[in-house]
Amino acid sequence: MSDAESILQALLNEVTAFAEQLLISQGAFAPFAAALDPQGLLNGVEEDATAQDQTPQRIEHLRTLLAAHAATSDTIATALVYEVLIESPSDSDAVDGIVAELEHRSGYSLLVQIPFELDGDSIRYGELTAQPGEQAIFANSGATDDLGQTHEDN
Repeated sequence: MSDAESILQALLNEVTAFAEQLLISQGAFAPFAAALDPQGLLNGVEEDATAQDQTPQRIEHLRTLLAAHAATSDTIATALVYEVLIESPSDSDAVDGIVAELEHRSGYSLLVQIPFELDGDSIRYGELTAQPGEQAIFANSGATDDLGQTHEDN
């Protein structure tokens, strides 16, 4: 597993745990964004929305804020997390899901979907799916390594 993969896995664990806390305590969560620095400190990026604010405009706003934050800091990875309905492959019903858009400044990115069922004070998860994500946060900057050194594509 590469450094970027390891970092995004750890980031996924952190943001999923936070989403789980919100789901158990509130029954839902507003889209949220987080940026990881080289020392492993996770910083929230704007947290003033309600759980009902699941609009594409809100998600795009957070994506823009993450890109601006990453451009002016030593951010090495980002996460954008929100709730969706996921079509179930086994039947025609949609299920609740958590989506995490994860991106490392090296260019490695993932789109992760995790179906879940909230049952009182616990959550039952379905099978996680992951696929390559789109470069949205670090797309306009040169790729950098974990020490912040820029490596422009030739």
